[in-house]
Amino acid sequence: MPLTDAALGRSRQLVGTDPLAAALASYLEEHVDEELGHDETLLDDLELLGVARDRVLAQMPSPAVAALVGSQYYWIIHYHPVAFLGFVAVMEGHPPTPELIETLI
Repeated sequence: MPLTDAALGRSRQLVGTDPLAAALASYLEEHVDEELGHDETLLDDLELLGVARDRVLAQMPSPAVAALVGSQYYWIIHYHPVAFLGFVAVMEGHPPTPELIETLI
């Protein structure tokens, strides 16, 4: 959700100076609600697997996770928020493989 908010906010900033910004902002506004609660769903799933929610939330994210998410912020802020759609396409259209999940862990 924070990445979507960042892309939406940056798109709004560019409206009037960038030809894609208004359409991208409109798209993100329509889809932002779809992303609500995904973090809670993941925490619920981990609890079902025996991993305590408090343990997950207390743990610092791995450098791989920080790099994956942090790079998206970089592209959104320093290049163009449309780059976020590529990340979404990969994550939504091609779920992570077990190997990627192990790398992120």
